[in-house]
Amino acid sequence: MAASLRVAVIQSEPVYLDLTATIKKSYRLIIEAAESGAKLIAFPEYWVPGYPVWI
Repeated sequence: MAASLRVAVIQSEPVYLDLTATIKKSYRLIIEAAESGAKLIAFPEYWVPGYPVWI
């Protein structure tokens, strides 16, 4: 029998140009995913620190 793994894929936006707020938001999302049973949690590329499009 194959083992299963619960995965959470975060589809959200970082707090625009605010590293501290983005880290706090990340923490809340990680806790929520873990409480739902996720063992692997994936965030979008460039999640931290929330680069603007022109950089």
